[in-house]
Amino acid sequence: MSRGLDAKAYLADLADNGIPLPQLPRAIVLAMHPDVFPRRCREMAGPFGRVVATRRAPSVVTVGPLGPGPAVAAVTIELLAELGVTSIVAVGIASAVQRDDVALVPGSFVVVDEAVTSDAVASAYAPSTNASRSLTASVIEATQAQRGRTYSTSIPFRLDVEDVLASGADVVEMEGAALFAAAASRGVEVSLAVAISDVTSVDGWKPGDRSIVGASTTALADTCREVVGGML
Repeated sequence: MSRGLDAKAYLADLADNGIPLPQLPRAIVLAMHPDVFPRRCREMAGPFGRVVATRRAPSVVTVGPLGPGPAVAAVTIELLAELGVTSIVAVGIASAVQRDDVALVPGSFVVVDEAVTSDAVASAYAPSTNASRSLTASVIEATQAQRGRTYSTSIPFRLDVEDVLASGADVVEMEGAALFAAAASRGVEVSLAVAISDVTSVDGWKPGDRSIVGASTTALADTCREVVGGML
């Protein structure tokens, strides 16, 4: 199949036009929510939303995509892979799916090991929508989080809750399937840890307390940075 633009050509064009590219370590934290970024950090250049290094551990880098959604997530994975990143711990938030056998509450943690989706972005990549086993195991051990399955959607405001319930998913978010599929296609290890921010049920949507969710997301991100630091 003939294709046009790819990550290598895009980065080469940036370099040719004098746009600086970051020197990234082989393992990074991928921030899927603003609360994932450390408060005290050093900003770096790069073709992403943000690239920062912590002052306490300058070798640990946190990268943020240019925006939300599966397409941006997949592009970010491709660019990171081309820049030499081989392991990614993604951290974000997700909505808990309320079922009789699921008791997740806002502020709790889930490490996702599988995604279900009907999104076109994930299907354009590798058939795998699973996280990396070894990396996921390391993140679960460090965070003491529950292992779970995610329903990835690109249309959160048009979500079919009945379809979510039928899928058996524990949480709902936007990027998981695209992250896993794009990473598999590039031979990159990836895991996804999320803090529960709200609850989705057949009775509607119920937000969590923002202060609790924010503190939980920050704490989860700090632990995941420790995991990444131990890999460098």
